[in-house]
Amino acid sequence: MSVSIGARLLFVTLILQFLSVSIVVLGSSWNHAGVMLEREERHLAHHIDHFVENWNRNAQPWIGPEGVRFQLLSPESKILADTADPKRVGKRLAKPHLFLELALKSGIDRGSIRPYGLFRFLPDRKLVLASIPGNTFMEEFRKNLVEQARLGLLLGGCTLLLTLFLFRTLLRPLKELTVALEQAENGSLDVPLPQAGSDETGILIRVCGVLIERIRMLLAGEARSSRMEEEVNIAAEIQSRLLPPPEVRMGPCEVQSHYQSATETGGDFWGCFESEGKVYLYVGDVTGHGLPSALVTAGVRGSLATLIKNEGNTPSSSPTLKDILTTANSAVWDIGGGELQMTLFVSVFDPSINTLHYAGAGHPPAWIFKKSEAEKSSILHSRGTRLGEGPSLTVIDEHSTSFGSGDTLLLYTDGMLTPRGEDLTAEHRTAFRSAIAGILAKEENLGRSKTAIEFLLFEATGGSPPADDITFALMRVGP
Repeated sequence: MSVSIGARLLFVTLILQFLSVSIVVLGSSWNHAGVMLEREERHLAHHIDHFVENWNRNAQPWIGPEGVRFQLLSPESKILADTADPKRVGKRLAKPHLFLELALKSGIDRGSIRPYGLFRFLPDRKLVLASIPGNTFMEEFRKNLVEQARLGLLLGGCTLLLTLFLFRTLLRPLKELTVALEQAENGSLDVPLPQAGSDETGILIRVCGVLIERIRMLLAGEARSSRMEEEVNIAAEIQSRLLPPPEVRMGPCEVQSHYQSATETGGDFWGCFESEGKVYLYVGDVTGHGLPSALVTAGVRGSLATLIKNEGNTPSSSPTLKDILTTANSAVWDIGGGELQMTLFVSVFDPSINTLHYAGAGHPPAWIFKKSEAEKSSILHSRGTRLGEGPSLTVIDEHSTSFGSGDTLLLYTDGMLTPRGEDLTAEHRTAFRSAIAGILAKEENLGRSKTAIEFLLFEATGGSPPADDITFALMRVGP
Protein backbone atom coordinates (compact mmCIF):
# COMPACT_ATOMS: atom_id res chain seq x y z
CA MET A 1 0.00 0.00 0.00
CA SER A 2 1.56 3.25 -1.12
CA VAL A 3 1.73 6.31 1.14
CA SER A 4 1.01 9.70 -0.35
CA ILE A 5 3.63 12.42 -0.36
CA GLY A 6 1.40 14.54 1.87
CA ALA A 7 1.32 11.82 4.55
CA ARG A 8 5.09 11.47 4.37
CA LEU A 9 5.65 15.20 4.74
CA LEU A 10 3.20 15.34 7.65
CA PHE A 11 4.93 12.40 9.35
CA VAL A 12 8.36 14.02 8.99
CA THR A 13 6.99 17.36 10.24
CA LEU A 14 5.46 15.75 13.33
CA ILE A 15 8.72 13.96 14.13
CA LEU A 16 10.66 17.21 13.82
CA GLN A 17 8.13 19.00 16.00
CA PHE A 18 8.34 16.27 18.64
CA LEU A 19 12.13 16.40 18.66
CA SER A 20 12.12 20.20 18.85
CA VAL A 21 9.65 20.28 21.74
CA SER A 22 11.56 17.52 23.56
CA ILE A 23 14.86 19.37 23.23
CA VAL A 24 13.28 22.63 24.43
CA VAL A 25 11.61 20.91 27.42
CA LEU A 26 14.75 19.04 28.44
CA GLY A 27 16.98 22.09 28.03
CA SER A 28 14.60 24.34 29.97
CA SER A 29 14.23 21.81 32.81
CA TRP A 30 17.94 21.26 33.05
CA ASN A 31 18.63 24.99 33.05
CA HIS A 32 16.01 25.58 35.75
CA ALA A 33 17.47 22.82 37.90
CA GLY A 34 20.92 24.36 37.45
CA VAL A 35 19.62 27.75 38.61
CA MET A 36 18.10 26.14 41.69
CA LEU A 37 21.37 24.37 42.39
CA GLU A 38 23.32 27.65 42.24
CA ARG A 39 20.89 29.18 44.70
CA GLU A 40 21.34 26.21 47.04
CA GLU A 41 25.12 26.58 46.73
CA ARG A 42 24.96 30.23 47.76
CA HIS A 43 22.92 29.27 50.85
CA LEU A 44 25.31 26.42 51.56
CA ALA A 45 28.33 28.74 51.36
CA HIS A 46 26.66 30.98 53.92
CA HIS A 47 26.09 27.95 56.19
CA ILE A 48 29.76 26.93 55.89
CA ASP A 49 30.79 30.38 57.11
CA HIS A 50 28.50 29.93 60.14
CA PHE A 51 29.95 26.48 60.78
CA VAL A 52 33.53 27.75 60.64
CA GLU A 53 32.73 30.75 62.85
CA ASN A 54 30.98 28.53 65.43
CA TRP A 55 33.81 26.00 65.39
CA ASN A 56 36.50 28.62 65.85
CA ARG A 57 34.60 30.17 68.74
CA ASN A 58 33.20 27.14 70.57
CA ALA A 59 35.05 24.20 68.99
CA GLN A 60 31.58 22.77 68.36
CA PRO A 61 29.98 21.76 65.05
CA TRP A 62 27.17 23.97 63.87
CA ILE A 63 24.01 22.10 62.99
CA GLY A 64 22.68 23.69 59.80
CA PRO A 65 19.31 23.30 58.14
CA GLU A 66 17.79 19.87 57.73
CA GLY A 67 19.24 17.88 54.89
CA VAL A 68 22.63 19.61 54.96
CA ARG A 69 25.63 17.62 56.15
CA PHE A 70 28.85 19.15 57.55
CA GLN A 71 32.10 17.24 58.04
CA LEU A 72 35.32 18.58 59.52
CA LEU A 73 38.49 16.67 58.73
CA SER A 74 41.99 17.05 60.04
CA PRO A 75 44.96 17.11 57.67
CA GLU A 76 45.41 13.40 58.50
CA SER A 77 41.81 12.69 57.32
CA LYS A 78 40.60 12.21 60.91
CA ILE A 79 36.93 13.07 61.41
CA LEU A 80 36.65 15.95 63.84
CA ALA A 81 32.94 16.64 63.33
CA ASP A 82 30.08 15.03 61.38
CA THR A 83 26.59 16.50 61.69
CA ALA A 84 24.92 13.57 59.89
CA ASP A 85 26.72 10.78 61.86
CA PRO A 86 28.31 11.97 65.14
CA LYS A 87 29.48 8.39 65.93
CA ARG A 88 32.15 8.71 63.28
CA VAL A 89 33.88 11.55 65.16
CA GLY A 90 37.44 10.56 66.10
CA LYS A 91 37.74 7.94 63.42
CA ARG A 92 39.98 8.06 60.42
CA LEU A 93 38.59 7.67 56.93
CA ALA A 94 39.54 4.24 55.70
CA LYS A 95 38.90 5.16 52.09
CA PRO A 96 38.52 8.82 51.07
CA HIS A 97 35.43 9.42 49.01
CA LEU A 98 35.46 11.24 45.65
CA PHE A 99 34.31 14.55 47.12
CA LEU A 100 37.33 14.61 49.43
CA GLU A 101 39.79 13.69 46.68
CA LEU A 102 38.49 16.41 44.41
CA ALA A 103 38.70 19.01 47.19
CA LEU A 104 42.29 18.02 48.02
CA LYS A 105 43.33 18.20 44.40
CA SER A 106 41.72 21.59 43.80
CA GLY A 107 44.58 23.60 45.37
CA ILE A 108 42.29 26.44 46.43
CA ASP A 109 40.94 27.48 49.85
CA ARG A 110 37.28 27.16 49.01
CA GLY A 111 35.11 26.13 46.12
CA SER A 112 32.27 23.91 44.89
CA ILE A 113 32.26 20.52 43.33
CA ARG A 114 29.05 19.67 41.56
CA PRO A 115 26.88 17.87 42.31
CA TYR A 116 28.38 17.00 45.71
CA GLY A 117 28.62 20.33 47.54
CA LEU A 118 31.09 22.95 48.83
CA PHE A 119 34.42 22.80 50.71
CA ARG A 120 36.60 25.22 52.71
CA PHE A 121 40.11 24.89 54.16
CA LEU A 122 40.80 26.41 57.57
CA PRO A 123 44.17 28.09 58.30
CA ASP A 124 45.45 24.91 60.02
CA ARG A 125 44.53 22.98 56.88
CA LYS A 126 41.48 21.47 58.41
CA LEU A 127 38.87 20.81 55.71
CA VAL A 128 35.18 21.55 55.98
CA LEU A 129 32.89 19.64 53.63
CA ALA A 130 29.27 20.70 53.19
CA SER A 131 26.92 18.69 50.97
CA ILE A 132 23.27 18.79 50.08
CA PRO A 133 21.22 15.66 49.45
CA GLY A 134 22.23 14.07 46.19
CA ASN A 135 18.69 13.87 44.86
CA THR A 136 17.96 17.59 45.24
CA PHE A 137 19.08 18.41 41.74
CA MET A 138 17.27 15.45 40.16
CA GLU A 139 14.07 16.14 42.06
CA GLU A 140 14.12 19.73 40.93
CA PHE A 141 14.86 18.58 37.38
CA ARG A 142 11.99 16.08 37.35
CA LYS A 143 9.61 18.58 38.86
CA ASN A 144 10.42 21.18 36.27
CA LEU A 145 10.42 18.56 33.51
CA VAL A 146 6.82 17.67 34.28
CA GLU A 147 5.78 21.32 34.20
CA GLN A 148 7.66 22.00 30.99
CA ALA A 149 6.29 18.81 29.42
CA ARG A 150 2.72 19.95 30.09
CA LEU A 151 3.44 23.28 28.51
CA GLY A 152 5.21 21.53 25.62
CA LEU A 153 2.23 19.24 25.03
CA LEU A 154 -0.08 22.24 24.93
CA LEU A 155 2.13 24.11 22.49
CA GLY A 156 2.70 20.90 20.47
CA GLY A 157 -1.05 20.33 20.21
CA CYS A 158 -1.60 23.86 18.95
CA THR A 159 1.28 23.48 16.51
CA LEU A 160 -0.14 20.15 15.32
CA LEU A 161 -3.53 21.70 14.61
CA LEU A 162 -1.89 24.57 12.76
CA THR A 163 0.26 22.11 10.79
CA LEU A 164 -2.74 19.99 9.83
CA PHE A 165 -4.58 23.10 8.67
CA LEU A 166 -1.62 24.29 6.60
CA PHE A 167 -1.05 20.85 5.09
CA ARG A 168 -4.71 20.54 4.22
CA THR A 169 -4.64 23.95 2.56
CA LEU A 170 -1.44 23.20 0.65
CA LEU A 171 -2.19 19.62 -0.33
CA ARG A 172 -5.83 19.97 -1.35
CA PRO A 173 -4.94 21.34 -4.85
CA LEU A 174 -2.34 18.59 -5.28
CA LYS A 175 -4.88 15.92 -4.33
CA GLU A 176 -7.45 17.33 -6.75
CA LEU A 177 -4.77 17.50 -9.44
CA THR A 178 -3.81 13.88 -8.77
CA VAL A 179 -7.42 12.75 -9.15
CA ALA A 180 -7.73 14.70 -12.40
CA LEU A 181 -4.50 13.20 -13.79
CA GLU A 182 -5.62 9.68 -12.88
CA GLN A 183 -8.87 10.25 -14.78
CA ALA A 184 -6.87 11.66 -17.70
CA GLU A 185 -4.70 8.53 -17.62
CA ASN A 186 -7.86 6.46 -17.98
CA GLY A 187 -8.84 8.44 -21.07
CA SER A 188 -11.09 11.15 -19.61
CA LEU A 189 -9.47 14.41 -20.73
CA ASP A 190 -12.41 16.70 -19.91
CA VAL A 191 -11.88 16.63 -16.14
CA PRO A 192 -11.79 20.05 -14.40
CA LEU A 193 -8.48 21.05 -12.82
CA PRO A 194 -8.25 22.89 -9.48
CA GLN A 195 -7.90 26.65 -9.53
CA ALA A 196 -4.27 27.61 -10.04
CA GLY A 197 -2.64 30.09 -7.69
CA SER A 198 0.63 31.98 -8.04
CA ASP A 199 2.80 29.53 -6.08
CA GLU A 200 4.66 26.44 -7.31
CA THR A 201 1.50 24.33 -7.03
CA GLY A 202 -0.33 26.79 -9.26
CA ILE A 203 2.46 26.62 -11.84
CA LEU A 204 2.26 22.81 -11.77
CA ILE A 205 -1.53 22.92 -12.27
CA ARG A 206 -1.19 25.31 -15.21
CA VAL A 207 1.50 23.17 -16.83
CA CYS A 208 -0.65 20.04 -16.43
CA GLY A 209 -3.59 21.90 -17.95
CA VAL A 210 -1.49 22.86 -20.98
CA LEU A 211 -0.24 19.28 -21.38
CA ILE A 212 -3.75 17.82 -21.14
CA GLU A 213 -4.98 20.32 -23.75
CA ARG A 214 -2.12 19.39 -26.06
CA ILE A 215 -2.85 15.69 -25.59
CA ARG A 216 -6.50 16.39 -26.41
CA MET A 217 -5.45 18.23 -29.57
CA LEU A 218 -3.04 15.44 -30.54
CA LEU A 219 -5.74 12.80 -30.09
CA ALA A 220 -8.17 14.87 -32.11
CA GLY A 221 -5.53 15.34 -34.81
CA GLU A 222 -4.78 11.62 -34.74
CA ALA A 223 -8.47 10.86 -35.20
CA ARG A 224 -8.66 13.30 -38.10
CA SER A 225 -5.50 11.83 -39.60
CA SER A 226 -6.93 8.34 -39.27
CA ARG A 227 -10.13 9.38 -41.03
CA MET A 228 -8.15 11.22 -43.69
CA GLU A 229 -5.87 8.22 -44.19
CA GLU A 230 -8.91 6.00 -44.61
CA GLU A 231 -10.40 8.44 -47.11
CA VAL A 232 -7.09 8.65 -49.01
CA ASN A 233 -6.92 4.86 -49.17
CA ILE A 234 -10.45 4.79 -50.56
CA ALA A 235 -9.50 7.48 -53.09
CA ALA A 236 -6.42 5.47 -54.12
CA GLU A 237 -8.56 2.36 -54.59
CA ILE A 238 -11.10 4.30 -56.65
CA GLN A 239 -8.30 5.82 -58.73
CA SER A 240 -6.83 2.41 -59.44
CA ARG A 241 -10.23 1.22 -60.59
CA LEU A 242 -10.44 4.10 -63.07
CA LEU A 243 -7.31 2.88 -64.84
CA PRO A 244 -7.52 0.12 -67.46
CA PRO A 245 -6.05 -3.30 -66.67
CA PRO A 246 -2.24 -3.56 -67.04
CA GLU A 247 -2.71 -5.84 -70.07
CA VAL A 248 -5.24 -4.91 -72.73
CA ARG A 249 -5.97 -6.33 -76.22
CA MET A 250 -7.75 -4.03 -78.69
CA GLY A 251 -8.09 -5.04 -82.32
CA PRO A 252 -4.66 -5.77 -83.74
CA CYS A 253 -2.91 -4.00 -80.84
CA GLU A 254 -1.59 -5.24 -77.53
CA VAL A 255 -1.15 -2.75 -74.68
CA GLN A 256 1.06 -3.27 -71.61
CA SER A 257 1.14 -0.59 -68.91
CA HIS A 258 2.81 0.35 -65.63
CA TYR A 259 1.52 2.77 -63.01
CA GLN A 260 3.35 3.69 -59.78
CA SER A 261 2.34 6.63 -57.57
CA ALA A 262 4.84 8.51 -55.43
CA THR A 263 2.16 8.89 -52.74
CA GLU A 264 -1.08 7.13 -51.87
CA THR A 265 -2.80 8.93 -54.74
CA GLY A 266 -1.10 10.25 -57.85
CA GLY A 267 -1.43 12.76 -60.63
CA ASP A 268 -0.59 10.38 -63.49
CA PHE A 269 -3.19 8.52 -65.47
CA TRP A 270 -3.52 6.65 -68.75
CA GLY A 271 -6.31 5.21 -70.78
CA CYS A 272 -7.17 3.35 -73.97
CA PHE A 273 -10.29 2.52 -75.90
CA GLU A 274 -11.39 1.34 -79.33
CA SER A 275 -13.89 3.18 -81.51
CA GLU A 276 -14.87 2.54 -85.13
CA GLY A 277 -11.89 0.22 -85.57
CA LYS A 278 -9.44 2.83 -84.32
CA VAL A 279 -7.32 2.31 -81.20
CA TYR A 280 -6.90 5.26 -78.83
CA LEU A 281 -4.06 5.49 -76.28
CA TYR A 282 -3.31 8.49 -74.06
CA VAL A 283 -1.13 9.33 -71.03
CA GLY A 284 -1.50 12.41 -68.81
CA ASP A 285 0.26 14.03 -65.87
CA VAL A 286 -1.23 16.63 -63.51
CA THR A 287 1.19 19.12 -61.98
CA GLY A 288 2.27 17.82 -58.56
CA HIS A 289 0.94 14.66 -57.02
CA GLY A 290 -1.28 13.63 -54.15
CA LEU A 291 -4.99 13.95 -53.53
CA PRO A 292 -5.62 17.25 -55.43
CA SER A 293 -3.95 15.84 -58.53
CA ALA A 294 -5.89 12.61 -58.16
CA LEU A 295 -9.16 14.57 -58.13
CA VAL A 296 -8.19 16.23 -61.41
CA THR A 297 -7.29 12.90 -63.04
CA ALA A 298 -10.63 11.46 -61.90
CA GLY A 299 -12.48 14.42 -63.41
CA VAL A 300 -10.64 14.15 -66.71
CA ARG A 301 -11.15 10.41 -66.83
CA GLY A 302 -14.87 10.88 -66.27
CA SER A 303 -15.11 13.58 -68.94
CA LEU A 304 -13.31 11.43 -71.50
CA ALA A 305 -15.49 8.45 -70.65
CA THR A 306 -18.59 10.59 -71.27
CA LEU A 307 -17.12 11.82 -74.55
CA ILE A 308 -16.41 8.29 -75.77
CA LYS A 309 -19.86 7.10 -74.79
CA ASN A 310 -21.65 9.98 -76.52
CA GLU A 311 -19.55 9.73 -79.67
CA GLY A 312 -20.08 5.99 -79.75
CA ASN A 313 -23.83 6.48 -79.93
CA THR A 314 -23.44 8.37 -83.22
CA PRO A 315 -23.19 6.10 -86.30
CA SER A 316 -19.84 6.20 -88.08
CA SER A 317 -18.49 8.69 -85.57
CA SER A 318 -15.48 8.52 -83.25
CA PRO A 319 -13.81 11.28 -81.19
CA THR A 320 -11.04 13.27 -82.80
CA LEU A 321 -7.79 14.38 -81.17
CA LYS A 322 -9.24 17.87 -80.91
CA ASP A 323 -12.37 16.49 -79.18
CA ILE A 324 -10.27 14.66 -76.60
CA LEU A 325 -7.93 17.56 -75.83
CA THR A 326 -10.75 20.13 -75.71
CA THR A 327 -12.85 17.96 -73.37
CA ALA A 328 -9.86 17.28 -71.09
CA ASN A 329 -8.94 20.99 -70.99
CA SER A 330 -12.47 21.96 -69.94
CA ALA A 331 -12.39 19.38 -67.13
CA VAL A 332 -9.01 20.55 -65.85
CA TRP A 333 -10.05 24.20 -65.99
CA ASP A 334 -13.35 23.56 -64.20
CA ILE A 335 -11.72 21.52 -61.43
CA GLY A 336 -8.37 23.30 -61.04
CA GLY A 337 -9.56 26.84 -61.69
CA GLY A 338 -6.20 27.71 -63.24
CA GLU A 339 -4.28 26.56 -60.14
CA LEU A 340 -3.62 23.05 -61.47
CA GLN A 341 -2.59 22.10 -65.02
CA MET A 342 -2.16 18.85 -66.88
CA THR A 343 0.04 17.62 -69.69
CA LEU A 344 -1.47 15.06 -72.03
CA PHE A 345 -0.37 13.01 -75.04
CA VAL A 346 -3.05 11.39 -77.19
CA SER A 347 -2.53 8.90 -80.04
CA VAL A 348 -5.01 7.31 -82.45
CA PHE A 349 -3.99 4.28 -84.49
CA ASP A 350 -5.89 3.58 -87.74
CA PRO A 351 -5.01 -0.01 -88.74
CA SER A 352 -6.73 0.35 -92.10
CA ILE A 353 -3.97 2.66 -93.33
CA ASN A 354 -1.24 1.77 -90.76
CA THR A 355 -1.13 5.37 -89.60
CA LEU A 356 -0.73 6.83 -86.11
CA HIS A 357 -2.28 10.25 -85.47
CA TYR A 358 -1.05 12.08 -82.35
CA ALA A 359 -1.13 15.39 -80.53
CA GLY A 360 0.43 16.65 -77.32
CA ALA A 361 -0.41 19.30 -74.78
CA GLY A 362 2.87 20.15 -73.07
CA HIS A 363 3.61 16.45 -72.52
CA PRO A 364 6.96 14.66 -73.12
CA PRO A 365 7.08 13.29 -76.71
CA ALA A 366 6.18 9.66 -77.34
CA TRP A 367 8.66 7.21 -78.90
CA ILE A 368 8.13 4.78 -81.76
CA PHE A 369 10.49 1.83 -82.05
CA LYS A 370 10.40 0.24 -85.50
CA LYS A 371 10.63 -3.50 -85.90
CA SER A 372 12.54 -3.22 -89.14
CA GLU A 373 16.14 -2.17 -88.67
CA ALA A 374 15.98 -0.41 -92.02
CA GLU A 375 13.40 1.98 -90.69
CA LYS A 376 14.47 4.61 -88.20
CA SER A 377 12.77 4.89 -84.84
CA SER A 378 11.29 8.32 -84.19
CA ILE A 379 10.41 10.77 -81.46
CA LEU A 380 6.89 12.13 -81.76
CA HIS A 381 7.24 15.81 -80.97
CA SER A 382 4.04 17.81 -80.71
CA ARG A 383 3.89 21.38 -79.48
CA GLY A 384 0.98 22.58 -77.40
CA THR A 385 0.07 24.38 -74.20
CA ARG A 386 -0.74 22.53 -71.03
CA LEU A 387 -4.35 21.80 -70.26
CA GLY A 388 -6.06 24.02 -67.68
CA GLU A 389 -4.14 27.22 -68.38
CA GLY A 390 -7.26 28.75 -69.87
CA PRO A 391 -10.91 27.94 -70.50
CA SER A 392 -10.13 26.92 -74.10
CA LEU A 393 -7.19 25.56 -76.10
CA THR A 394 -5.72 28.03 -78.54
CA VAL A 395 -3.22 25.68 -80.19
CA ILE A 396 -3.62 21.96 -81.01
CA ASP A 397 -0.63 20.54 -82.87
CA GLU A 398 -1.71 17.34 -84.69
CA HIS A 399 0.65 15.03 -86.57
CA SER A 400 0.66 11.64 -88.29
CA THR A 401 3.28 8.92 -88.85
CA SER A 402 3.42 5.39 -90.17
CA PHE A 403 2.87 2.65 -87.63
CA GLY A 404 2.79 -0.92 -88.82
CA SER A 405 3.05 -4.55 -87.77
CA GLY A 406 5.66 -5.19 -85.03
CA ASP A 407 6.18 -1.51 -84.31
CA THR A 408 6.05 -0.43 -80.66
CA LEU A 409 4.73 2.86 -79.28
CA LEU A 410 5.84 4.12 -75.84
CA LEU A 411 3.88 6.81 -73.99
CA TYR A 412 5.22 7.88 -70.60
CA THR A 413 5.33 10.62 -67.95
CA ASP A 414 8.44 12.62 -67.01
CA GLY A 415 8.79 10.77 -63.68
CA MET A 416 10.00 7.80 -65.69
CA LEU A 417 13.07 9.72 -66.90
CA THR A 418 14.08 11.02 -63.44
CA PRO A 419 12.83 8.44 -60.92
CA ARG A 420 15.15 9.78 -58.18
CA GLY A 421 13.86 13.35 -58.56
CA GLU A 422 16.94 14.88 -60.19
CA ASP A 423 16.64 17.68 -62.74
CA LEU A 424 15.73 16.39 -66.19
CA THR A 425 18.46 16.86 -68.80
CA ALA A 426 18.97 15.88 -72.44
CA GLU A 427 21.41 13.22 -71.25
CA HIS A 428 18.65 11.62 -69.18
CA ARG A 429 16.40 11.40 -72.24
CA THR A 430 19.14 9.99 -74.48
CA ALA A 431 20.37 7.41 -71.98
CA PHE A 432 16.93 6.19 -71.05
CA ARG A 433 15.73 6.01 -74.66
CA SER A 434 18.81 3.96 -75.56
CA ALA A 435 18.09 1.59 -72.68
CA ILE A 436 14.47 1.15 -73.83
CA ALA A 437 15.59 0.59 -77.41
CA GLY A 438 17.99 -2.10 -76.23
CA ILE A 439 15.22 -3.89 -74.36
CA LEU A 440 12.78 -3.78 -77.33
CA ALA A 441 15.50 -4.89 -79.78
CA LYS A 442 15.58 -8.31 -78.15
CA GLU A 443 12.29 -9.11 -79.97
CA GLU A 444 10.67 -10.59 -76.89
CA ASN A 445 6.96 -10.44 -76.27
CA LEU A 446 5.58 -7.15 -74.99
CA GLY A 447 4.95 -8.45 -71.47
CA ARG A 448 8.59 -9.38 -70.96
CA SER A 449 9.68 -6.05 -72.39
CA LYS A 450 7.49 -4.26 -69.85
CA THR A 451 8.97 -6.35 -67.02
CA ALA A 452 12.50 -5.48 -68.18
CA ILE A 453 11.64 -1.77 -68.16
CA GLU A 454 10.13 -2.10 -64.66
CA PHE A 455 13.35 -3.75 -63.46
CA LEU A 456 15.31 -0.89 -65.01
CA LEU A 457 13.21 1.58 -62.98
CA PHE A 458 13.68 -0.53 -59.83
CA GLU A 459 17.45 -0.35 -60.21
CA ALA A 460 17.27 3.41 -60.78
CA THR A 461 15.35 4.01 -57.51
CA GLY A 462 17.16 1.35 -55.49
CA GLY A 463 13.81 -0.12 -54.50
CA SER A 464 12.69 3.11 -52.81
CA PRO A 465 9.47 4.93 -53.69
CA PRO A 466 10.03 7.24 -56.68
CA ALA A 467 10.25 10.98 -56.28
CA ASP A 468 7.43 11.48 -58.79
CA ASP A 469 4.62 9.40 -60.22
CA ILE A 470 5.76 6.96 -62.94
CA THR A 471 3.46 5.82 -65.73
CA PHE A 472 4.18 4.29 -69.11
CA ALA A 473 2.17 2.36 -71.71
CA LEU A 474 3.54 0.17 -74.52
CA MET A 475 1.39 -0.54 -77.56
CA ARG A 476 2.52 -2.99 -80.26
CA VAL A 477 0.76 -3.86 -83.52
CA GLY A 478 0.38 -7.56 -84.02
CA PRO A 479 1.11 -9.40 -87.26
